Amino acid sequence: MVAQAATCDAAYLVTRDENLLKQGKHIEKTTGLTLVGPDDFLVRLQASGGEHSHQTQAIAASGMSVATVSKMPTNAELSVYCHHHVSERPSDIRQRLGKATAHEGRIEQIVTEAGEPVALGAMYRDHSRVTVTVLRSATGQHSYSAARQMIHHLRTVVAMDGPAAIFIEDQTHPSVEQALKDEGFRSEGSSWEAVIETSVFAPGDALPQELSKIGWDRLDANLIREYERYAWPSKVFSGTVTSYFVPIKPEYARVLLGYEEPQARLFEMHPLAAAARENTYYMAPRQSVEAPARIIWWVSGGGAFGGVKAISWLDAFDTDGPRRLHRKYRDRGVLDERQVLDSAKPSGKDGHPTATALLFSQTEIFHEPIPISRARDLCPAMNTDGYFITTRQIDEASVQAFYEEGLRRDD
Repeated sequence: MVAQAATCDAAYLVTRDENLLKQGKHIEKTTGLTLVGPDDFLVRLQASGGEHSHQTQAIAASGMSVATVSKMPTNAELSVYCHHHVSERPSDIRQRLGKATAHEGRIEQIVTEAGEPVALGAMYRDHSRVTVTVLRSATGQHSYSAARQMIHHLRTVVAMDGPAAIFIEDQTHPSVEQALKDEGFRSEGSSWEAVIETSVFAPGDALPQELSKIGWDRLDANLIREYERYAWPSKVFSGTVTSYFVPIKPEYARVLLGYEEPQARLFEMHPLAAAARENTYYMAPRQSVEAPARIIWWVSGGGAFGGVKAISWLDAFDTDGPRRLHRKYRDRGVLDERQVLDSAKPSGKDGHPTATALLFSQTEIFHEPIPISRARDLCPAMNTDGYFITTRQIDEASVQAFYEEGLRRDD
């Protein structure tokens, strides 16, 4: 078999012969023929070609990265994902992975910088239905954050092929269930469900079915935010949601927004914040902030890499003493205690220093930063001197213009 396959210039020989597979490296070195088992062949087939194949991608500055799996994980590698409390075995997870690859699906994994596996996902698509057969995170400090990153990554991959309904059909650990809730999934019987909707809705458009019974006149920021979580990356711009323009320095944007500097850092100081899907940013105290609200992020001082870079939802804000704020949110923010103290200002009758923490999530990064000249075209108010220096309120129509410009694709 080996001789015939090599003579025919085959790339692979698929076999269940364990003795033959053990000699695979020697045979490949001698003949150029790769020996694989059936499961590994399906995994390699999906990972090596097709419009979705991609290289390992770093997750901001977290030290974690996500990649398409090109070889079926071993039992030892799968054991970290087993639900041992129900006596689950690695072979049970392998069977779930095989279900995805048998339907021309894909397997994705998140690992730490040291190569430690922290999250695993597998899914396949059948027309407008996507079934996730595996969604796991390893126990430890990264469990919840890694689960949220994996869920968002899988949705991003699905969105490349357009609208779909996503069904999670795997046993879920409490940390994964919480991650699903926080990413907008809804529990439906034994499954978790969400949808991918790529439309942008504005007044005058027919609302999506989810919101049609409510109507434009009764929509509020809470309803819109919850819909956008459930139907990511769809957007509903009602024109009535409070919105803020927030400048952020490049070194902080790199961690919180995924901003990439032209030269990589030698080390990172905020891996937990970079791994989180919810983050905190600090500024001088403001008593007039409203939440939920939209945020448009301006990366200041970034030269050619600066500009309007991302959009987020402001979920809440907290104004308090700087040391208290830092203790509460230090794993979600990028400023150390001294920097939070520097952002504080005297306020109130007693004049004690306070600062405001912005708690935000659902951040979407624009394909390219929108430079200052184009930003001023899209939002005439930005022609005012000093506009880009401080946080200020901005009308939602301008937010919509930035969103559509920032995520516009050439195709």
